[in-house]
Amino acid sequence: MTKEQIESLKCGIEPIDDRVILLIESGFNWINENTTLKIDYNSDDELNNLPANVKLFLVSYCDVMAMPVGVSAESIEGLSQSFDTSKSKADLLMQLASEILGGYMKSQMSFVSAKKRWL
Repeated sequence: MTKEQIESLKCGIEPIDDRVILLIESGFNWINENTTLKIDYNSDDELNNLPANVKLFLVSYCDVMAMPVGVSAESIEGLSQSFDTSKSKADLLMQLASEILGGYMKSQMSFVSAKKRWL
């Protein structure tokens, strides 16, 4: 991805540097792996037609990945942090994704068929 492509998303992510580009690409990869959406982030046509909830998830993805481990929320103006040792970044991402991308989420349950009926 390029800086111009990220700017075209109009997500309000500033400043756009190499780290932010990697985070946005990783966010798209996360979406492609964990939802029914398949987004080619190198296609300008697809980037211009992204649903608002995907853009919101990308912003949230960048925020979560920038948090120190164990921090669940931060407030700049009030200078406060909320800590949660029970959730990892992966758990926070899943929670955010289910709230923001709800209907597009793949089930986390998988089924394994038995190879033999009897031992």
